[in-house]
Amino acid sequence: MLIRLLENKDAIKAKNELETFTQQFINSNQKSEVTYIIPVVFHVLHNYGSENISKAQILDALRVINEDFNKLNADTAEIIPEFQGIAANSHIEFRLAQIDPNGNCTDGIVR
Repeated sequence: MLIRLLENKDAIKAKNELETFTQQFINSNQKSEVTYIIPVVFHVLHNYGSENISKAQILDALRVINEDFNKLNADTAEIIPEFQGIAANSHIEFRLAQIDPNGNCTDGIVR
């Protein structure tokens, strides 16, 4: 596979362009304030018992992960020293998907 990639001039060109862009971005020290929205789907597997978690529990899990990814969680003081300098707001927000792969409406929860 690697040999085929190395023989593909378009792939080599695209890889080089990506590397150039990445290095320019790193060197420019730009910080993006754009928040990226990532739609997610929760698949709840259950036998109609206590394992069938509520929508409120799912929304709470989303709240927690969003706090963690945006450095808004209450325990940031517990970050180990080696990572304190790089811990930051990732500007990523997870939301329940509203459209499924077929273009149909969904609430982002599949049971």
